[in-house]
Amino acid sequence: MKTIRIKLKAHALYVVLMVAILVALLSSAFILLTFHHQSVELGFELDRRLRNNANSAIQLVLADPTAVHSSAVDFFGEGLDSVYITQEPWGLFSKVSCKAVHGERTKKKTHLLGGRIQQPRLALYLSNSNKALGLVGNTQLAGDVQLPEKGAERAYAENKSYTGATLFSGAKRTAASQIPVLSNLQQRQMEAYFNGSFAFDQKIDWTDTEDRVFHPDSTYLLLSNEAIVLSESYQGNLIIQSTRKVMISSSAKLEGVIVLAPHIEILQGFQGALQAFGSDSIRVESNTNLLYPTVLAVDGRMTFAKIVVEDRVEMNACLLAHQPQFRLKENSLISVGRDIKMKGQIHGGGYVELKGGTIKGQVYANKLMLKTRSSVYENLLMDVAILPSQLDSCFAGLLFDDNPKGQLVQ
Repeated sequence: MKTIRIKLKAHALYVVLMVAILVALLSSAFILLTFHHQSVELGFELDRRLRNNANSAIQLVLADPTAVHSSAVDFFGEGLDSVYITQEPWGLFSKVSCKAVHGERTKKKTHLLGGRIQQPRLALYLSNSNKALGLVGNTQLAGDVQLPEKGAERAYAENKSYTGATLFSGAKRTAASQIPVLSNLQQRQMEAYFNGSFAFDQKIDWTDTEDRVFHPDSTYLLLSNEAIVLSESYQGNLIIQSTRKVMISSSAKLEGVIVLAPHIEILQGFQGALQAFGSDSIRVESNTNLLYPTVLAVDGRMTFAKIVVEDRVEMNACLLAHQPQFRLKENSLISVGRDIKMKGQIHGGGYVELKGGTIKGQVYANKLMLKTRSSVYENLLMDVAILPSQLDSCFAGLLFDDNPKGQLVQ
């Protein structure tokens, strides 16, 4: 038998070797790609789980913003997922941080939290007294009311009578002798700003703030013993305090800051959002625009503390006179001028004066008053529209203890 020998050229062996190497590389790449894809999918799944856990923690706080969570929360009881919830005051609101942890992976969410509107149809709560509510002119109460036992009636004042077909469009209930009190949480937070017991990380003299860089994770108190005029841009975790007076000019750009002083003036033309706590008085000049979420609060425990909002102001805000009990004299006052366009809530432990305009929201007042050139009227509304159904359902504001529910501010 004849043997046939075939000689392979060197380059043929080289080609075979290269093909083998290429196949090995492709196989390795495919294995690595599969492993990477599985790792990415696992990472996505863990991120999704962490996000869900953080969101669940937010919902837990929304269910009861007054609850304190001092330890980690394990939603599944498996010891693998933990959520840490921290809550600290920021003005009237609370700053809530929820950090979800799984192994070495974390996901954190931080929100500002206020109170949810508990009675969205409520237009006016006027505490019970021996005097009925009088309605004059083009007054509209487009919702439920809680009024003195004597109810509401058509009245005549300043050469005007009531023009409406009905006194109010919703249900009527008899009010208690005092308006509903705010939650202990919001009361404590307001009182801390009035008495100076609020928390901060670093105190800086106002004269040393120029060209200073503020760390976003720290809270700064910018303090002056002289009057302050705000005319620049300020945002972040800043508490601006004067022991005398703060004036906010039209050129100021404020976002999220807290302003403290015995007297606070928001000057004509200003547009922005802030939380202002005046121990004695707050004045808002005409033609200003207060954006959400704005809070204006005075310490109604002081005699004659007042908030005065002049004519032609637009605001998306909460106005508060923190006065636990109505007094025989020297009560606080929230006075809102004519041609007002407001979205929000008014909570007056003393007197509330509504001179005319539209309030898309709610009014809580222990006493109503109206001062004109000729007289002073008690429990009288003239040419005021209170329209609770036109307040956004996502509005976050006052929190009450009787049925606390939270709402995200931002």
